[in-house]
Amino acid sequence: MGVKAFIFDMDGTMVNNMSWHCKAWSEFFRDQGIEVAEEEFMRLAGKTTKELISTFIGRPVTDEECRQFAAQKEFLYRTLYRPHLKPVPGLRQFLRDARAKGIKIAVATAADPKNIEFTLSLLKVKDLLDAVAGAAEVRHGKPEPDIFLLAASKLGVQPADCIVFEDAEMGLEAASRAGMRAVAMTTGHAREQLQAMKGATWVADDFNDPQVRSLLKMI
Repeated sequence: MGVKAFIFDMDGTMVNNMSWHCKAWSEFFRDQGIEVAEEEFMRLAGKTTKELISTFIGRPVTDEECRQFAAQKEFLYRTLYRPHLKPVPGLRQFLRDARAKGIKIAVATAADPKNIEFTLSLLKVKDLLDAVAGAAEVRHGKPEPDIFLLAASKLGVQPADCIVFEDAEMGLEAASRAGMRAVAMTTGHAREQLQAMKGATWVADDFNDPQVRSLLKMI
């Protein structure tokens, strides 16, 4: 298959946490006097924090405003989610098996540095990763391909030799724009919805799914 690397989105893919992000954003904006349904945040999953805040505030926000707003929301998110954090079933074993096959592994996420450290540390998977690419390192969030291209560059592999694991429509589109195939995870959308999305080469429920495990057999 010409596969040399697996690139994982983090939120909603390695952990099934998007509903907790949505709760935190909803509470944050309510404090600002803005009512936003939790479902609205799923529509923008993969955008950078600055892009998301600007969308719902209704105007461009400064870097300083973004830092302040994001710090409040992310502290709320980590407080709410910490007792519930766990890997999507089969994740750790799949990472170990991929490394045993010589596959390079990266995380490419729109999360901020504190949330990346929070999640990967509690998952206990940092020793299984070769690289991490975060939103702070790219100019544009998903559906632009920047984050996945950065991850491939850090791994030293060509985009065509990467398979992405994603749960969101914008992430799948970003993978497609990067020239990468993708596994769409059903943590955030129904299988039928994912199958209709651009960029979804495979669809899987978790990392024990035969569709995912079969990738290791083809390498």
